[in-house]
Amino acid sequence: MFLGIVTGVGGGLINDILTLKIPMVLSEDFYATCSIAGAILLYILAVLNFN
Repeated sequence: MFLGIVTGVGGGLINDILTLKIPMVLSEDFYATCSIAGAILLYILAVLNFN
């Protein structure tokens, strides 16, 4: 889950920097929330053996 969060937040941060915007990570927690939700969903699907 940690790597998913780092990837989501890092990718969003790089996107905002390259488009010359104020990084959303500094003003909102949108990327981290989506990354956490995705990681939890992946974990649940892996536990249920959903392929």
